Amino acid sequence: MAHPEPKIPERFECVRGRGAHLQLQFVIKKDGGIFMGDKAYIFRNDKGNLEDLNIYPVQDREVGLVVPEGTMGMMMFGLQYIYNHPEEMNNEFNPNEKTYPGSKTYTLHCPKFVSFGVKMDNTLNEAIEKYNSGLFASVNFTPDKKKITSITLNESLNKIMTPAAVASERYVEEMAKEILMRN
Repeated sequence: MAHPEPKIPERFECVRGRGAHLQLQFVIKKDGGIFMGDKAYIFRNDKGNLEDLNIYPVQDREVGLVVPEGTMGMMMFGLQYIYNHPEEMNNEFNPNEKTYPGSKTYTLHCPKFVSFGVKMDNTLNEAIEKYNSGLFASVNFTPDKKKITSITLNESLNKIMTPAAVASERYVEEMAKEILMRN
């Protein structure tokens, strides 16, 4: 069974089909203007250690991701997957596997779309529309701030929850929305 499709804003369709991940795109001030970097870098959890709330760049993990000159901040966007049990993470669809016509995962939890902007001082950019920004804790730079070694989150991108816990979390979220709408 495949994961239900999350609601993803149009300009972020690039997150589909990549599993649990966060993409980082630099926001750069150059020649008097502000531009998005020409590529996004993928960060993932270490599936072997879900207690580690750091996510690491898939590319250049050992040396860190170079921060371009003129960087003012970063846009981050991706998906958080929720599983009933850690073993379910290994049942994800493999596009190179020829023996199954579809996904083999048994989790029915809808992945959460995540998007937020982060300034170079590690604060959220309040001027940018956010989705599930409570996931973000900090960007971990080298001491000279020339490279990013990892991003620390408040929860794993591969979150393990029982169905009852998922239902309870969704209930609390919906009640909070109701209360906010009344005020």
